[in-house]
Amino acid sequence: MSKLKIQLNTNLILILIILFIELTVLKIIMPSFISFHNVISLGRQASITAILAIGMGFVLISGGIDLSIGAMVALLGMVSAKMITEVHLPLVVIIIITVFMGCVLGLLNGMFCARIKIHPFIITTALSVIYRGLSNIFSNGKPIYGIPEVLLRFDKNTFLGIPFPLQILLICILIGSYILRKTYLGKYIYAVGLDEKTAEYSGINARQIKMIVYSISGFFCGIAAILLLSKVGSAQPTASTGVELDILAAGAIGGIGFRGGRGHILNIVLGVLIIEVLGDALIIFNVGEYYRSIFKGVVLLAALFMDGAIQQNNASKV
Repeated sequence: MSKLKIQLNTNLILILIILFIELTVLKIIMPSFISFHNVISLGRQASITAILAIGMGFVLISGGIDLSIGAMVALLGMVSAKMITEVHLPLVVIIIITVFMGCVLGLLNGMFCARIKIHPFIITTALSVIYRGLSNIFSNGKPIYGIPEVLLRFDKNTFLGIPFPLQILLICILIGSYILRKTYLGKYIYAVGLDEKTAEYSGINARQIKMIVYSISGFFCGIAAILLLSKVGSAQPTASTGVELDILAAGAIGGIGFRGGRGHILNIVLGVLIIEVLGDALIIFNVGEYYRSIFKGVVLLAALFMDGAIQQNNASKV
């Protein structure tokens, strides 16, 4: 465990250095870019992806992967918009139902991944297709408008100069970090990610842990779906398409092992910020989105190579 803490601290320092270099370069090229207002705006812009990344972080640390989170957000957003525009339930009730449904969908993902002896990559890809199809059925392939003003103001309102979405992100970081660092559940998640068979021999129910981590991921998807409704002002069947690649790239930058057992919530959130800052830089330099996608792919390949090298190195020491 001490080696794990040292590795987590080392990764955090490297991430902060990368982020500092990015911001310094942008400050030199465009001095007006680095200001309190722009930094807060960047945090609000990255908040939804970062919240989804927290949920994905739990899954990655447990040794799994979830490629259905974008489709889940779209489906949850569609259901929420239907409840708002047709059922006219109170907003608080809708938020609770949406988050609960996210947990249920996550639990469904976990049950499939825990019981079917197929890689979660394939299972969650199939589930993603199903969720995205349901989103189109709910909306007939069209956006749903009519989001009430009280929800739209949620994205714009601030407290002490900090936007509400950013405050929710900070709360989610605290919750996720506490679970992983201070609870037995967190220890079990790391144990299952490091070696599932050894964890089971130690009395840990690996299947149950997998279902829990996917439910946690679904919980954060529910929160993200509400925030996205507030930000966009409508429910889109194509919402959050490709967000998984952003999060996996952020996880790679954040040092989360794709084979499980390594990583921290704060690291993957900072990885999201690095991706967002890079995206803003590419816009400033008038570089197309295609180049950004190439960068993410290169980051993922490099991370997979490094992760494999680390695993081989650790195996050789045993």
